[in-house]
Amino acid sequence: MTAPTTMIRRRQLPSWLFRPLPPELGWPPYLWLLYVVPFVVWPLLAVASARQLIAAVPLFLLFLWSYFQAYSAAPRHRLLHVGLQATVGLVMLPWNEGSVVFFIFAAAVAGRLEEERVAWRVILLVGVVGTVWAWLMNANLFTVLPVAFMTPLIGAVTLHQERERRAVVALHQATARNRELAATAERERIARDLHDALGHTLSLVVLKAQVAKRLAHGLSAKEPQMPNPADSASSILLQELSELEAAARGALQDVRRAVRGYRATLDEAVRASRTLIEAAGVTCEVSIALTAPDHNRDAVLAAVLRELCTNVVRHAGARHCRISLHETATGTQLTVVDDGRGGVTHTGEGLRGVTERVHAVGGQVRVESRPSPGASSGTTVVVTLPPAFAMEATP
Repeated sequence: MTAPTTMIRRRQLPSWLFRPLPPELGWPPYLWLLYVVPFVVWPLLAVASARQLIAAVPLFLLFLWSYFQAYSAAPRHRLLHVGLQATVGLVMLPWNEGSVVFFIFAAAVAGRLEEERVAWRVILLVGVVGTVWAWLMNANLFTVLPVAFMTPLIGAVTLHQERERRAVVALHQATARNRELAATAERERIARDLHDALGHTLSLVVLKAQVAKRLAHGLSAKEPQMPNPADSASSILLQELSELEAAARGALQDVRRAVRGYRATLDEAVRASRTLIEAAGVTCEVSIALTAPDHNRDAVLAAVLRELCTNVVRHAGARHCRISLHETATGTQLTVVDDGRGGVTHTGEGLRGVTERVHAVGGQVRVESRPSPGASSGTTVVVTLPPAFAMEATP
C-alpha cells in the first residue's frame, strides 16, 4: 500500500493585510521604491540611537503596507493612505532627514485620486506641509528643496499618467461595447435576411402545395375508377404534393429555429440597452423579475426595449434611467422611466412603431411625459403584454 498523499493548500492572506499589485501596472511600482534609499542611508551618515533605529522599523513596514495597498485601494480610501504616508514622514523627519521621501510618495498617491481638483489641492497641501515641517526642523537646504519642488512635480506627473490610464481604460471599454453592439446588430441583420429570403418563400411554397392538393382532389373525383386507385395520376400527384408540403414545413421550422438562435435574447437586449444608455453618460438602474423564458414574449420585449432605450439616448436628455421588467396579474410589464426633458407623444416614429408592435400581440402602451422644467420632468413608458399570445406566422 502506498502512503496517502497530503494536499497542501496555500492559504491566501486577507486583503487588508496584503493586496497584490494590479498586473497591468507591471514592474514600475517596484522601481519607485528606490526613492527610499535616502531614508535608509541617512542613519549611516548621521548619529542615530538604537531606540530610534528600532522605532524606524515598524514605521517603515507601515509605509510599505500603505504603499502596496494604495495601488488597488478604493478611491475613497486613497486619501487615507496619503495621510498615512505623510504622517510617517512627519514623525521620522526630526531625526532622519531622508524621511522627506515619504512626502513625495504621498503626493504620488494623491495624484491617483478620482477628482482632479481634489488631487491638486492634496498634492499642494502635502508639499507645503512637508516643506514647512522640514524648515521648522532646521533641515539643510538639500533636504528642503526636494520637498518643495519634487513633491508637486511627482504629484503632477502621477496625475497626468493616471489621466492617460483612465482614458485608455475608457477607450477599451468603449471598444468592447461597440463590438458587443455590432455583434448584436449583425445577428439581427442575419435574422432579418433569413426571415425575408427564406421564411416568406417557404410559406409561399406551403400555400401553393395546399392549393395544388385541393385541385388534385378535384381531378381525382372526376377520374374513372381504376382497379388500383393508388396507381392513378391524381393519387401519385397527391402523394408528391403531400411530400412537398411536409418538406416545406420542415424547412420552415428549421428556418424559424435558426432565426430564433440568431436573434438576441432578452438578456442580451437588456445588457445591450444598459450599455448603450451608460455609454451616453446616463446612469441606468435595471430590475428584472421573470419566472421563465418565453420566446414569443421575449422577442417582442427585446425589440421594444431596444427602441425605448434608443429614444432615451437620442431625445430625452436624461441623467438617470430606470428599467423595470416583471410579471403582473394582467401579464408582463416593461417600464422605462427617465428624468429627461419630457414632452413625448405617440406621434414619434420610434414610439409609434413600439405601439404598433405591442398592439399586434394584444398588448397595451401607456406614456406619461411631463415637460415641466423642474425636478418632476421626465417620461414614463409602460408596456403590458398579455399572459399568452400567438405571434404572427413568421420565423
